[in-house]
Amino acid sequence: MADMGGGAFAAIAVLAALHEGRSAYLDLSLFEAAFFMAAMRHSLDPNVDPRAHLFPVNDVFETADGRRLTLGILEEHFWQNFVGIVPELADERFASDQKRRVNGDALSKLLQNIFLSRTAEDWIRLLEENDVPFDLCLEPGEAAQLVHLQERQAVERGFAKFPVWANRRR
Repeated sequence: MADMGGGAFAAIAVLAALHEGRSAYLDLSLFEAAFFMAAMRHSLDPNVDPRAHLFPVNDVFETADGRRLTLGILEEHFWQNFVGIVPELADERFASDQKRRVNGDALSKLLQNIFLSRTAEDWIRLLEENDVPFDLCLEPGEAAQLVHLQERQAVERGFAKFPVWANRRR
């Protein structure tokens, strides 16, 4: 990720120099690029728990058939919908957003076991029917077959194409 992020930051800096109409000497560190990206997600304050950004209901879980689902329950009504299909989560330890964070390790372990109890297909049906935000994690080859990517001609001869169109061309 450092090399991709660093490249993107370099491209932004080059575009800024072009926009200003002045040449610029660029000095870019891939380590600093990675540090910058990590710092956006994690606090630099040594008094803040380094795991504070982790949240079990916004994570990836393996299912009984080895597939993975990503859960995205960031709003209380979605949590209530989820509890409606997984009654064992109706536990005082998880009764509020703050309690779910405080008891995150226990919740994470419980969710891991719960998701292993059904196949991805079963979970997809249940989560869709009950308006719980999720998505199926796809392997790159599976993603390449998505209608969205096919319609946008994002794949050619087994390779991903540059993701930007300019003047109707890639």
